[in-house]
Amino acid sequence: MRPSPLSTRATRSLALAACLACLVGGCRGEEGGPAQPSQPAAAPAPEVAAAPDAELGAALTAMRDRHRCNRLMGCEPAKVVASRGSAAVPALLDTLEQGRGADGFWMLALLDLLGAADDERALPLLERWLSDPRWEVRTRAALALAKLGRPSSAEALQAALAAARGRRGDVAFEAALMLALVRLGETVQGQPARAALQERLALDHGELATMNPGFYAVLTEIVARADLPEALPLVRLGITHRDRYVRIGAIAAAGSLHDTGAIPFLVGRLDDRLPSVRRAAVAALREITGSQGLTDAAQWTAWCEARGCRSDLSTGMPPGTPPPPPADAPDAGEPPRAAPERAP
Repeated sequence: MRPSPLSTRATRSLALAACLACLVGGCRGEEGGPAQPSQPAAAPAPEVAAAPDAELGAALTAMRDRHRCNRLMGCEPAKVVASRGSAAVPALLDTLEQGRGADGFWMLALLDLLGAADDERALPLLERWLSDPRWEVRTRAALALAKLGRPSSAEALQAALAAARGRRGDVAFEAALMLALVRLGETVQGQPARAALQERLALDHGELATMNPGFYAVLTEIVARADLPEALPLVRLGITHRDRYVRIGAIAAAGSLHDTGAIPFLVGRLDDRLPSVRRAAVAALREITGSQGLTDAAQWTAWCEARGCRSDLSTGMPPGTPPPPPADAPDAGEPPRAAPERAP
C-alpha cells in the first residue's frame, strides 16, 4: 500500500516526541527516563481495540512493546498507523478510550498520531484529555490540538489554560495550550497568544537549571514549532543540559530555527558520550550551515575556529551560564541501564 502524505509528517512528529517527551512512569526501566513529577497510579494496559484491517491491528498491538516503541529509538510500528491517514482514526480513538489510565510511550504516540491525522473526529477525545491528571498526557493532547488547529477547540483550550495557571508550575502544559491558541490566532488575557507564549518562555537561568527535564524537553519542541527566535537562550542552554532528551530536543530546535548563534554549542556536543546526541548535533550543524561534507568533530571544530565561533560558549546566554558538561558526565535523573547506548 502506498503511504499516505500524512505518513512522513506523522513520523517526524513521533520521532521528535520520542526524543523530547519525558514519559509517564510506564516508560522508565530500560529506557531510563528523566525525573518526572509524581503521577497517579496507572491502570493495566488494555487489549487493543479491534482494527479495520489486520496490519493496522498488529501495528497498534506492536506499539505497546517497549522494545519496538520507545522514546529513545522511536516507534517503527507507528509508521504503519500513520500510513493509513484518517482511516486509522476510529481504531486510534477506540484504543485510546479503552486505554484511558494506562501508561506508556505508546499512549503518547497515539495522541501524536491523532494530531497528525487532521481529522475532526479526534477533537472530543483530545479536548477531554486536557484534564488528564498526568501532565504529559494532557500536554500531548494540547499539542495534538495545536496540529489540528480547529477553531471549535478554542473554548476548551482557554478553559484548560485558566485552570493550569491556577495550579502554577505546569509550564509545559501552559506552553502547549498557548501554542494551540497561537495556531488559532487567539488572545490570552488580552494579548496575542504568541506574545503570551513568548512571555511565558522568558525563563531565567535559575528556573531553567532547576526545571524538571521532562518539562524542559517539551519546551524545546514548542519553541521549534512556534518558530520563536525570542526563546533561543532557552534552546542554547538546553544544548548543554545534562539530560540526553533535553540535549537532543534543544539540538533539533536549534537546527529547525537555523540558529547560527547555537553553532558553538553544537560543536561542543560533537564529543558527547552518546552517539545519538553526536548524530543530532551533526545534523543540526548541516541544517544551519548548509555544509554537508564535514563529518566528524575535528572537521567541525576547525571549521568553527576558522570563523571565530568557538571563542565564547556563553555568547547569547544569561550571565553565569556554565560551560557544557563533560562528554562523559551522566545524564541527570537517569538510573543505570541494562543496555546503555554505546559508542560504535
